[in-house]
Amino acid sequence: MFFSFFLLKAKTLRIANTLVLLAAIHFGYLLLESGVYIQECFYRSFLNISVFDRPCAVFDPAFGYRWIGEKSRNVRILYGKVVANAQFAINRQGFISRQDYFTKKTDLSSKRYIIFGDSFTAATYLHTSWPDKIATMLNSKKMKRRFEFYSFAVNGGGLVNWHTIFFKNITSHFEFDGLILAICGDDLYRNFSILDMDPTGGYFGRFATQPSDLADYKSNYFPRMKKIFQIMPDQKIDELVSFPQKLRKWPLAPPNTYALRRLWDFISGRINTFTGKPPTGYLKSPDVLKFTDVEIKIGKEKLALLDEIFTWCRQNKKEVRLVYIPTLQDLMLKAANASGVPAPFAELIAISRHYEIPYYDGSSAFYGLSQTALKRHWLLHDGHWNQAGSDLFAHALAKHLNRTPSKGRVDGAGSLRGRN
Repeated sequence: MFFSFFLLKAKTLRIANTLVLLAAIHFGYLLLESGVYIQECFYRSFLNISVFDRPCAVFDPAFGYRWIGEKSRNVRILYGKVVANAQFAINRQGFISRQDYFTKKTDLSSKRYIIFGDSFTAATYLHTSWPDKIATMLNSKKMKRRFEFYSFAVNGGGLVNWHTIFFKNITSHFEFDGLILAICGDDLYRNFSILDMDPTGGYFGRFATQPSDLADYKSNYFPRMKKIFQIMPDQKIDELVSFPQKLRKWPLAPPNTYALRRLWDFISGRINTFTGKPPTGYLKSPDVLKFTDVEIKIGKEKLALLDEIFTWCRQNKKEVRLVYIPTLQDLMLKAANASGVPAPFAELIAISRHYEIPYYDGSSAFYGLSQTALKRHWLLHDGHWNQAGSDLFAHALAKHLNRTPSKGRVDGAGSLRGRN
């Protein structure tokens, strides 16, 4: 019995030592990876770059900027991997589209939509943007009427640019039947966005005020802009695509997926599930956000711009639609049956209810897809959808637009309940 006691004690000690050793190894690894994470933040040993094959954007006081030329190539490399390599078309009006825009409608029975959006809609990283895709899809069918989709999307821009383009260009020059605002993330919060390229690179900035002319821009705005794009000839770009610099690979975690972050995501996710609390940036329900809350969050000055657009459209009998562009995080949480509504979506719903404008929830285009399938519709390491994701969204929105809208009806989310 005495001997058995010592055997049990020795066995327990071995188990304890093994557990301590495993814990020490794991803790040491976490410390090591933390150090590597901090090091990578300061010393980027992997390649992160977005490059164009030529200077293809210039400052424009009416638009913020416009694209020049007939086409350009955009390549994005993140963490040493090529995530996008596309050639996009530029029309004569200075926007990204495979079609030129005509001020007058050649077919009075056709239905012409003016589209405002951001980088999801402009899509320099894709061969075909969703507005061009919808036009091809709807007009290839035997429809009673022809559809036209004129995209004035501003890559990196938002409400302030849309308002400026709408009143300085659209209302005075173009015949149209409807307006679509494709809203994603902080589009309604963004200040006036400017992009300007020269052989040294592409420079971008957002400003609370707008330049009065080219001289004002050169003196007071351009010096504050940051270089975010590289300009390289195709031969150099091809070399980058063929031999992108790789990130170090650690044995227990793939690139950009650090153990500490994964551990924290797991713990916080379990806590949120247990307490019923939605993740940061999400609300329990869209009903908790009223229009007065949106006024406070976005600001009365910016919402006044939105009001001016809606008022003009109402007075001139133009159809208006709000379209929500989802992020991958939105869809991944939805696929995991997590609770919560993205705050930007709740804001869109509040605006829709206040102005009695129908909206379309772009998330519905991806319903039923697993998390693995969703990732196949997005660019690797990037927040934008890929061609498959953009096309899937275009297909769903085309079906929605082909229906006859009714005032105040909300597609995919019940009916409006009037103004808040």
